[in-house]
Amino acid sequence: MPELPEVESARAVIERNGLRRLIADVDDSDTYVCRPHVPGEIRHALLGSELITAMRQGKSMWCQTDPSSAAVTLGIHLGMSGKIVIADADGTEVDGGDYWEGGRRPGDYRWARFTVTFEDGGRMMLVDPRRLGRIRLNPPIEQLGPDAQRITSVQFRAVLAAGTTEPVKARIMDQRRIAGIGNLLADEILWRARIHPARAASSLTTP
Repeated sequence: MPELPEVESARAVIERNGLRRLIADVDDSDTYVCRPHVPGEIRHALLGSELITAMRQGKSMWCQTDPSSAAVTLGIHLGMSGKIVIADADGTEVDGGDYWEGGRRPGDYRWARFTVTFEDGGRMMLVDPRRLGRIRLNPPIEQLGPDAQRITSVQFRAVLAAGTTEPVKARIMDQRRIAGIGNLLADEILWRARIHPARAASSLTTP
């Protein structure tokens, strides 16, 4: 299941291989992955533009388009089995995201749920066997808490101290409080800290 490290690997792939390439076509026909947008809506917003940044906060990832056009934010959520695959016209392929391939080999794009085709013939795809990823325009990134990789100790203590009865596992997995900790990381963190996941977050001492 993609968590912060896997999402960062996908973001880095886009940053290295997908930026400043003119978008010639977009396949946004999967109405579940691209909800609530109707087919063609994301395509219309991206055609003729370029992705100029690849950003991440927690497990959420997004790209900003060229501000010289009608700039939009393209939100990309990997879901449980998603990865970003960039395939170029010369046959080279790079990917980042979840490690599970489900039997997929290079050149197998049957699980591509969303595809951006560049003018040079390359393609950037969300490949997602379980179809649990999400593509949307202008996602509410302002609702995310501080990134788990960059949160300060002061911010972290404030997150744990708020409220009275919420279990610590639920608190650290709340993306509005700390962005980036999923079930796998939460279990590992609490196991290493020897803290029961059901313990009230506000009952923890500073040490």
